[in-house]
Amino acid sequence: MKKRIVSLVLSAILLLGMCVPILASEDDGIMPCWTNIVAVDGGVTFDGTSGNYSLSIEGMPGVSRITATATLYYTNVRGNWMKSTTWTYDEYADELNIDEDFTGISGRDYKVELSATVYMNGYGEPLTRTDKATCD
Repeated sequence: MKKRIVSLVLSAILLLGMCVPILASEDDGIMPCWTNIVAVDGGVTFDGTSGNYSLSIEGMPGVSRITATATLYYTNVRGNWMKSTTWTYDEYADELNIDEDFTGISGRDYKVELSATVYMNGYGEPLTRTDKATCD
């Protein structure tokens, strides 16, 4: 009888442990779980044909360095992505702020592919991101 009670209690505990609450969020995206990074914000914008790529990477307290490469691409008349410009950054700080201007061609699609590494206590955490926009 004791074995049966113990078996039922253990089964109930295992079943309850499988129940995971699902919470609604205002953010429709998937939030990454970073170790060295607090936030990443920004993107590609246009005002007429004046394009801008602005991005901020905020590191956790203790981050000592952030390196990054951002590459600008545009679509040609065939719709293929063509490499235009590459910007590189190497900041010995816990925050990196990017602000780059470029000129676009109306109706063309643009994207910036970012590859960054955020360093803290000897660990370099990689970050990749792609931002897209169409020139007005």
